[in-house]
Amino acid sequence: MKALFIMSTDDAETTYNAMRLANIAVKKGDEVSVFMVGRGVLFEKASNAELAPDRYRDTLAFMLESRYVMQPTQWALETELRQRDYIQCWNGIKKNFNV
Repeated sequence: MKALFIMSTDDAETTYNAMRLANIAVKKGDEVSVFMVGRGVLFEKASNAELAPDRYRDTLAFMLESRYVMQPTQWALETELRQRDYIQCWNGIKKNFNV
């Protein structure tokens, strides 16, 4: 099968998913072409950029997704750095849905 992917976005998640699908097709023996237009050309710039951690200040929390089950280490459960009253920050939020 022949497949053509036309990338016209610099959205990281969309680009990642499209390239992942293209790689799967190549591994299955399909003939794949990727064509980048408009903002899609920024993908090359982003994929060649030096990776470095970013620090975000004054934020509430972050989310990490994985298909694997995550288990905190014993150290994480026992450390003084653990915010044991974190759940309390949600107490004042108005309930908008009844499930």
